[in-house]
Amino acid sequence: MGWDRAKQGYLSEVDIFRDLSPEEVEALGRRAPMRTVPVGTVIYAPDDAGEILFILKVGRVRLYRLSPDGKAFTMAIVEAGAIFGRWRCSARRCATATPRRSRPACSA
Repeated sequence: MGWDRAKQGYLSEVDIFRDLSPEEVEALGRRAPMRTVPVGTVIYAPDDAGEILFILKVGRVRLYRLSPDGKAFTMAIVEAGAIFGRWRCSARRCATATPRRSRPACSA
């Protein structure tokens, strides 16, 4: 149960969840798995189905697109605390990127 309490504490500190009640954070925590991703892992691919949201707790992730000839174009590098993912867009067309874990967490 300590892990669940730690996860709920972390979620309640994320900007977009700060106004949720403790019960709402607890419900979110039950549906939000936490996982460690090794450096170099593609977290999701542009052709993966569905909507997905990530909150980066530690480390760094590179968001990139591949050109038609297969070259990677970095769109952004996100650090701890960043929120990224894929969800429906209201515009006609959304740009998609492939996130890849690019640096391990730093420890002091």
